[in-house]
Amino acid sequence: MKYLVFGAGGTGGSLAAFLAQGGKDVSLIARGAHLEAIRRNGLVLESRHGTFAIPVEAEDAEHCSCRPDVILLCVKGYSLADTVPFIRKAAGRDTVVIPVLNIYGTGRALQAELPELLVTDGCIYISANRIAPGVIQKHGAICRIVYGLPSHKTDHPVLQQVETDLKNAGIDPVYSPYVERD
Repeated sequence: MKYLVFGAGGTGGSLAAFLAQGGKDVSLIARGAHLEAIRRNGLVLESRHGTFAIPVEAEDAEHCSCRPDVILLCVKGYSLADTVPFIRKAAGRDTVVIPVLNIYGTGRALQAELPELLVTDGCIYISANRIAPGVIQKHGAICRIVYGLPSHKTDHPVLQQVETDLKNAGIDPVYSPYVERD
């Protein structure tokens, strides 16, 4: 599957780094000096396991031409509405959008804006931040993504594959039947 991580801060940068290290096909949307540093040096991830420069395909939103199977949306809550035009442009008919902000409730807002796509509810538990252009520092061990559908079903094959891919990349996924609770 092709993953697109929209947002290259502590959350998105960490997820892109883990997925790339795990051998997944991943692209990252970044901007400015951060984008240029990632293109030049790879995405540098500092963690308790060491410092690694990870090659990740990085583009800006204006020039990205990839057609992802899954978009992991990792922007600040106040930027959520600004992502809708890009998602419409980048998404194919079967693209799944998983908002993984560090707050809950963004999925429902996106579902209303993107009724033609499958948008989950979701959130992430992580402590990480961008400390310099192209450099993400992850604190502690936790990296847990909780996502699920308002219908409470857990039988969607793409979302099941996402769970497997995240787990194989060293991320703790929770494909929840009760995402509101979890």
